[in-house]
Amino acid sequence: MQQLPCNDLTFTPGSLSGPFSVNASGSQYTKNPGDYENFTITYTPTPGFSQQTWVIPNNSNNPNLSALTITVEGTGVTGTITNMTVAPPVTLNFGSVSLTTAPLTKTMTIKVTNSTLGCGP
Repeated sequence: MQQLPCNDLTFTPGSLSGPFSVNASGSQYTKNPGDYENFTITYTPTPGFSQQTWVIPNNSNNPNLSALTITVEGTGVTGTITNMTVAPPVTLNFGSVSLTTAPLTKTMTIKVTNSTLGCGP
């Protein structure tokens, strides 16, 4: 049986702007197969609907891997809101977030994993 090579996954976390931000302690990450990195996305609402595309480019030497593209969206409303939904893997939907009642931000965490399987000796 032929074994697949164990390849590291190297990527940059990309960035978000405006009402969205991503915590990224480094500019480039390298993960062994099975390893992962968590990123927290914060939404600080502005009035109305906001949407951005978050792109995590693949910096690995494997041309078969493409960038990870995630839609990040939320709506700033007046009043108290208590729900938040996530529709993985391509959308982080913050739902409606209050502009006037604390907390005035919501966060979500996304896990980027090197899911290489069947590699090794």
